[in-house]
Amino acid sequence: MSPAKGAQWRRDRRAALRAHHPDLGGDADSLRAALAEVDRRHTPATAPRSRRRRARRLVRALRGRLPRGWPGARRYLDL
Repeated sequence: MSPAKGAQWRRDRRAALRAHHPDLGGDADSLRAALAEVDRRHTPATAPRSRRRRARRLVRALRGRLPRGWPGARRYLDL
């Protein structure tokens, strides 16, 4: 997320908090729904795929560094 997009996301979340926060006259359910909507609007459609891609890159980088005899290493090396 670029700095400009991050700033817009923060402004939108703060506006939702001001409008729906339970301490300011709103209720918890409407706050959760408003924050989820803001997050949905500002999350790119490719986010889950790019997270998986980063995880695969990390596994490949670690694959050569983990000792084979390390307990549980096989679980990480088989990805």
